[in-house]
Amino acid sequence: MNKIITISFFVLIFSLTVNAQTKNLNNADSMEILLNEKAEGFGPRGISSVGITPKKSMDILEQKACPEMKNIPNTLTNVVEYYFHSNRFQFFYQNYRSGVFTKDYFLKEADKQEWILKDTTQLTEKNLKTTISIVEGIN
Repeated sequence: MNKIITISFFVLIFSLTVNAQTKNLNNADSMEILLNEKAEGFGPRGISSVGITPKKSMDILEQKACPEMKNIPNTLTNVVEYYFHSNRFQFFYQNYRSGVFTKDYFLKEADKQEWILKDTTQLTEKNLKTTISIVEGIN
């Protein structure tokens, strides 16, 4: 329940920001996102880090690591894709382990984010779903 409330809050803030920036918005649709998996130690009582970014502001390697957006209605105009990172450290770690990111790329991001690489208690070798894709446009 807390995860649904948290995600709903971020979607609400995101929607309000987009609506404030977009003139002549005639029709807006929304959907409820249900989470079907739980990762131990993650969330309000565990470790979490969040960030929302437009796809086009990410570098090529990070775009490659994000899941491909599917089922975008072809009736939308001014389409912008966003990615919500629920745990950026885990996202970079698992993409490094799977070979999407080079060691140098991972270490550069770790240095920039000031992640403590000696403490891996907050990471898992299991690939987790750490991103949520969001698309916005005018219908």
